[in-house]
Parts: sequence; C-alpha cells; structure tokens
Amino acid sequence: AMATAYTWTFTTGTAAPAATGRMPDTNQTTCYNTSGTVISCAGTGQDGAYTINPPSYTDNGNGTVTDNVTGLIWQKQDDATTRT
Repeated sequence: AMATAYTWTFTTGTAAPAATGRMPDTNQTTCYNTSGTVISCAGTGQDGAYTINPPSYTDNGNGTVTDNVTGLIWQKQDDATTRT
C-alpha cells in the first residue's frame, strides 16, 4: 500500500509500435589487432565488419524518442523520479 494517495495522469494516443526483438548494432566501425593497432575490418569477424541493424531513432515530439530497431520508447530527459 502507498503511504499517501497519488494521482497518475496519462495522455493516450496511437499505439506504440510492437517491440521487434532485434538488437541494434553497436555502431562500431573500427577494427583492431591484438596490439591495439587500427586495421581493416574486412575478413576479421570483428563487430566493426558488420552493419546489420544500424541505430535509428525518431523524436516523437512529446519528450520521448523511439528506437526504430527495437521499438522501445525512451524518455529524452531524466525527470528525477525513481520508479520500481
């Protein structure tokens, strides 16, 4: 039970896109050898050699951003509210 009553306010709109189950790429584009020297990514199998789900975001104009790869919606700024 809550110690004091709290009123929640929601704004409804169109349904959010369904989560896609995909993971976004790391956006890593540089590859390195074991000494830390930059090398060509071709044929290395390193993350920088692949672009499968490049990051893509949409500003929803309401304080949120949609990750177009995962379908997740994020707050643009911290509102200092702790949630569980």
